[in-house]
Amino acid sequence: MCVCARARATSSPDEIMDPSAVRNFSRQSAAYLEENEIYDLFESLLKTVVLHQPDDPLQFMIDELKQEVKVKVILMGPPGIGRSEYARSLATQFKVPHVQASSLIKSYLAEHSGDASAEMKSGNFVRDDMAIAAIVPQLEKMGKSGYILDGFPRTRAQALALQHAKIVPDKVVLLNAPSTTVESAYATNLEVKDVDDQVTRRTQQFLRHLLHTVEVYASSVQQLDVEGLDAPQINDELMHLVSLRPQSNAPLRPARVCVLGPLGSGRTDRKAHV
Repeated sequence: MCVCARARATSSPDEIMDPSAVRNFSRQSAAYLEENEIYDLFESLLKTVVLHQPDDPLQFMIDELKQEVKVKVILMGPPGIGRSEYARSLATQFKVPHVQASSLIKSYLAEHSGDASAEMKSGNFVRDDMAIAAIVPQLEKMGKSGYILDGFPRTRAQALALQHAKIVPDKVVLLNAPSTTVESAYATNLEVKDVDDQVTRRTQQFLRHLLHTVEVYASSVQQLDVEGLDAPQINDELMHLVSLRPQSNAPLRPARVCVLGPLGSGRTDRKAHV
């Protein structure tokens, strides 16, 4: 065997390949994975597999990939801001059902307790067990189809019930409004002219429960302040929030680097190289 042949035989693949070609291929591969959202796809599949723990994970992932993707959104917010109208508009634009919690709860109460209007009109929170029984089975029947869930959950217990049922939304959007708006809405429901102690208690109850409910979705909730916005602006903002691509864990992301150092250390030159 000649010297050249022996050298080729003992060389590693990295030594044989052109280093610049290897770098170019790596950059092209990373760009392809990023452009086609492969990292996000596998992350989503992994979360779904862990959530459902199927007996055959491979077939489960194949079936998941065949499913048409539909948005699953929880829209929360106080009374008096037209939340249901915005939810209905989102449902129309994304072509998914509008699941109005108040209607489902009202029907459930009418069937099981006989009088739904008095309790709901008073502004009192419906008992958690009854609200959960009215909403969760309906969402479970919908399976993997999308939805805009309007007005549920309203308490931490209801939010945890969704998690226990493995009902995980893609987006959770909270509409914020001043407490005066909430008070005005409760005053209207209670048919009183001015804000009294009863209205104040209802408002405080709502805000207290809202705080604990949002904590359940702290890592994913997006908030929109509606004060000063008209209906078309709110609809546009909601469309943007729901359509917004979630934060990606893909490695090919522009780096954000802060270069610090004393004067005379060549800090500016190193910043240019970065």
